[in-house]
Order: sequence, then structure tokens, then C-alpha cells
Amino acid sequence: MDKPYNNKLIPRARAMRHQMTPAELQLVVEVDGDSHYSDEALAYDRERTLYLESIGLRVLRFTNTEVLYRLDDVKDAIAKATPPPP
Repeated sequence: MDKPYNNKLIPRARAMRHQMTPAELQLVVEVDGDSHYSDEALAYDRERTLYLESIGLRVLRFTNTEVLYRLDDVKDAIAKATPPPP
């Protein structure tokens, strides 16, 4: 069962993104549903991706379908984007 979305966590999540430790991966994984395919949503996602990349983060985007039905491919893509341990 899915946990309900908690709006109160948004400020904490934003703060944590600006206070990452050196050990934390700088990788953003986005899972996009159907609502992301309108012209407005695509434009917003492009701008958001550009912003995240401008602050040194790498962005990987997957569709709900990929996560639900091709999870091994998703995991492989994430593993390839993750640097090997020192």
C-alpha cells in the first residue's frame, strides 16, 4: 500500500539537497507519469533538468512503464551512472 504524500517534507527535502555530504551521490532519478507529456510539463522538466545540471547534479529520467515493466534496465542505467567506489 502506498504511503500518503506528505507536503510537510518538502522544505526538509529542499534543505537536504543543499547540505549533501561528500559521500552522497549527486544523481537525481526522476520517474515520470503520463502528466509529464504535455507541452507545459515537458518544458518544465527541461528547465528543471537544466537547473539541476547547472548545480552539478546528473539527472536520469524514466517512465512509469519502464520502472514497472523494465526494472532491470532501469537499475542497469542507474548503476552505469553511479561512479565506482574508491
